[in-house]
Amino acid sequence: TSVCVIRFNILHYIYIKARLIQMANLFVTMKVKDFDHWYQGFKGHVDVRSQWCDESRTKIYQTPEDHNDISITLYDVDMEALWSNL
Repeated sequence: TSVCVIRFNILHYIYIKARLIQMANLFVTMKVKDFDHWYQGFKGHVDVRSQWCDESRTKIYQTPEDHNDISITLYDVDMEALWSNL
């Protein structure tokens, strides 16, 4: 039970911080199963992302060793709009 409470408090803290910070740049790293398949889906959601970030500046990076190991930089993210899209 205490783990759930701690987890809730962390998520609550993140939510509070997101509401206090109006705009931010986010850097996300992840490993995808198949980059080409993932990228098609990523491109297909440009209209959704453009509602909460400057999509014209979004950058995607792949590591040279493993093209499925990626990083994404999102600029001028409206944290409140992002939160409402989760």
